[in-house]
Amino acid sequence: MIWDDHFAKLKNSLNLSKDSVTIISPYMSQNTLELLITDIKVPVKILTSWQIDDFTSGLAKTSLAEKCLDKGWEIHVFHGGHKRKLHTKAYISDSKNIWIGSANLTDKGLGINKNPNFEMMIMSEFSEDIKKHIDFLFSISSRVDKNLIEEFKKLEKLIPEKDIFELDWEAPFVIDGLTIPSQILESIGGRDIFEKLWSLMPSRPDVQNLEPGYSEENNLHLIGCRWGQFRQALRDMDIERDFIDEKIKILYDWAINEYGNILDVKTGGRGNYTQCLVWKL
Repeated sequence: MIWDDHFAKLKNSLNLSKDSVTIISPYMSQNTLELLITDIKVPVKILTSWQIDDFTSGLAKTSLAEKCLDKGWEIHVFHGGHKRKLHTKAYISDSKNIWIGSANLTDKGLGINKNPNFEMMIMSEFSEDIKKHIDFLFSISSRVDKNLIEEFKKLEKLIPEKDIFELDWEAPFVIDGLTIPSQILESIGGRDIFEKLWSLMPSRPDVQNLEPGYSEENNLHLIGCRWGQFRQALRDMDIERDFIDEKIKILYDWAINEYGNILDVKTGGRGNYTQCLVWKL
């Protein structure tokens, strides 16, 4: 069983193959695949996933399949026509030994990214029962040929281009003592957008410093920020109208779900019913 150094150990194991190599991984990157089996001289058989969401998220590409065919490797896929999704990860040498576990054939999965996933793999003998199951997976998959690649290329052309945000900090992003996960920053459009929105929030108030006769219902602006103010800030940043409310909702959901002990959403009194993100007093 291994918890780290997956790439080197899998590569060493597969390099000993004398008859065949079989790889099953829903997600795989072309670079990682070539690095792993670049020295392999035996026939290679691959099974991966081509669901629509795999393409839209960039986890599947027809170019990888083309490279496989160019090298004479056999590649099969599970796609939208299959009722069940592929989730198996397996690396098989000569139908004798099999590595199974959680690691996809990607830089993060096999530990060669500077921020790799935590994965676990175990090696087992390739039993008859395992063989039957692997054979079954290949039997219900679709073998990729040039015609199938052309069909999925049509799909790739329909996928809209997405803005890519580089979120590569050595430590979590922290502001006002609150930690903002990278997935929140990515969903909201990047660190600059988050910082702009958060800058509209007043500093966390001390009850003693509030105005005399303070009424929370009519003075939410002293402890928070209205939805409309957030919306105007995004308009000023030339954010597309269709995405503005979605980004504000992400901010609100993060605040309430992660810091509901100190943040809340409230509405003001008559004539001021828009939602305000506020500090709890």
